[in-house]
Amino acid sequence: MGRDLRMDAMRVFAAFSVVMLHAAASSWNKPGPDFIAAALFDTAVRYSVPVFVMLSGAFLLDPEREMPLKKLYQRHVLQTAFVLLVWSVGYAGFHQVILPLCRGAEISWKTFLGNALLGHYHLWYLYMIVGLYLAVPVLRLIARERKALWYYLGFWALFGVLAKTAAMLPGFAPLNTLLNSKAHLYFFTDFAGYFLLGYALRTAELKPKWEKALCWMAPVGYLGTAAATFLASWRSGAHVTKYMDNFCLFVFLEAVGIFTVFQRAKAAGRLLEHPGFAKAVSFLSELTLGVYLIHPFLLNLATKYIREGSAFLLVPVHFLATLLASILFTFCVKKIPLLRKLV
Repeated sequence: MGRDLRMDAMRVFAAFSVVMLHAAASSWNKPGPDFIAAALFDTAVRYSVPVFVMLSGAFLLDPEREMPLKKLYQRHVLQTAFVLLVWSVGYAGFHQVILPLCRGAEISWKTFLGNALLGHYHLWYLYMIVGLYLAVPVLRLIARERKALWYYLGFWALFGVLAKTAAMLPGFAPLNTLLNSKAHLYFFTDFAGYFLLGYALRTAELKPKWEKALCWMAPVGYLGTAAATFLASWRSGAHVTKYMDNFCLFVFLEAVGIFTVFQRAKAAGRLLEHPGFAKAVSFLSELTLGVYLIHPFLLNLATKYIREGSAFLLVPVHFLATLLASILFTFCVKKIPLLRKLV
């Protein structure tokens, strides 16, 4: 099958959004207007991880794509696990070995091994996606049967989105205990829902009015995420981030809206018809993994050396500096035969 430019464009957009998310997070602890700026940028891109998971599901659950166990393990499970191992050791080596040596401090090999095993903070996504890859043969069976697919998504929307969102409200926290510790509904409360949802949305037959309605979920979700975050922070007198959770209803709406815009909106299709734009998307799509892997390291450098100014200016500057450096780094590494598979 040929490349799907809409999916490539969505992958690029989501990767850039992850960089923006972390750039905004670097200003979260600053009081006053800086908090407002960081929160506005941060809440605007909270869809990024769910969209990445939906993209993987839309691709790997497609019955037209053969996915024997050998191919699944070689091209997805083992390859991703290898990349995760190398980058986990790399980040742990830099922070727990190289930096202490440069400072003349003692090296804690126990800490190094622990960090190498658990990975850098942003690598949690690779641990999670490997787990979903292992479940692909089962999830493909669910996706193949439309009734089973919507049955699952119905309960996932109830327990994994609505109930989790309700548990974030004051006085409703025991719902988490009920869902997890008591009922053990993990099957209906985690990222497998987004994985299946990506395939369901890509293959659903929708009337134009429903497509438009789903597209409008993006701004509605953003406004809801921002409003809930600001209101909760104002009431508590501290920075509250729980409404930016991947399973909060507002983030769910953002993700569904963004996914639908890229998959179905006519404007997105017209942009991709332009040869130059399509070529740029194809080029950048090949670099998204490397951008994701290296950007925290480069972002740390950007925030260390570019520190003066309002977050309204600093966040975009940190974002652009980190993104451009990440793209350049990944492009260069891909030119090295022995390293290209690591990005």
